[in-house]
Amino acid sequence: MGNKQKQIPWQQLERSVRAVAEAKSGGTARAEDIAGVKCDCVIRLTDGSVVIIEITKEKALDKLRQDVIKFNTIRPFFYAAKRLSEVLLRNLGDSDTSLDRRGGG
Repeated sequence: MGNKQKQIPWQQLERSVRAVAEAKSGGTARAEDIAGVKCDCVIRLTDGSVVIIEITKEKALDKLRQDVIKFNTIRPFFYAAKRLSEVLLRNLGDSDTSLDRRGGG
């Protein structure tokens, strides 16, 4: 018998991540365009700070790099507005071995 994870639909994954993010932050999580970048989950907190979560089911290092590059556009946008931003990448499942080596995982 294999130890294979059941694949969940993309929309369910997004809803689950948003629900957990809302529970942890106390803010409302929703998709939003920021500085021309489509963000999967944005939470604007009452103190003016923002939490941005990129949600992915991809394992490939190149795709994950593209997701991280989005943060290089988003963070300066908030920096210019003098707002603190926290950016997170939530990856479902096991990561690529090369990602583990680079991330120390």
